[in-house]
Amino acid sequence: LENGKITDEALFKDFFSFLQNENKSLKSQDFGLFLSEPLFLDDKQKSLIAKIVFEEHRNPFIGFYPQPLMALFSKGVSNGLILEMGHGMTQIAGVQNGFRISETFQRQDIGGGAMNDFFKRILNSRGSSIDRDFIDKIVDFNGLKEQVVDCGLKPEVGRLGEWDSRRRRFSNADLRKKKRLELPDGSVTEIDDLDSVLGELIFDPSMADLPFKGVHDLLYESFQTMDVSLRKVMRDNIYISGGLSQMPNLSERLALEM
Repeated sequence: LENGKITDEALFKDFFSFLQNENKSLKSQDFGLFLSEPLFLDDKQKSLIAKIVFEEHRNPFIGFYPQPLMALFSKGVSNGLILEMGHGMTQIAGVQNGFRISETFQRQDIGGGAMNDFFKRILNSRGSSIDRDFIDKIVDFNGLKEQVVDCGLKPEVGRLGEWDSRRRRFSNADLRKKKRLELPDGSVTEIDDLDSVLGELIFDPSMADLPFKGVHDLLYESFQTMDVSLRKVMRDNIYISGGLSQMPNLSERLALEM
């Protein structure tokens, strides 16, 4: 699967069979399936999954439920706006009295994976030699990224090619502290403003030449689509989920932007 889409049908069938047969005491005919789906998953993908479920495994039913709404409901919330930032996608969805507000739905195929690639470019610009295979093979690369990622409170950020000639300045002096980072290959690098620059990617994807909008712009567009009478309730009930939601200062930065 890539961003919710099946890219290799044969491998997906094998994986699905493994999941169905993992518990030997249960037969697939005896239980239905609950599948979370990304926003705007096309009908062709759903039909393919349903075909595998009903024709090959004989499950009695299947339910598709949007991922961000499930994240919101898991908090016991029936009114609010959810911002979900995962490995491959950023999604926004609104709910009123437990019912989805479809016009608020927003999705971009950018997330933690894009930040990994950007992190690689940053490290390479600092003299390290890291390629895509290196990132894929290092299980703890996300943990490495999480040691440094942060959201600056209004940093002045230049594009990647300008880093060596233009040092970043931050309103929060603490973000200028240097950190010692040991890479999985044993090499050591010292970083200072890298943490906030890395977190800035979700607010300004153009830094990495990505054709996406900042997450605050997506939130704003979602608000603009809803009825005016709902905006105060939604504004006061914004929830964040997904791996990138753990970034320090994220909530504060979003509040400043909004």
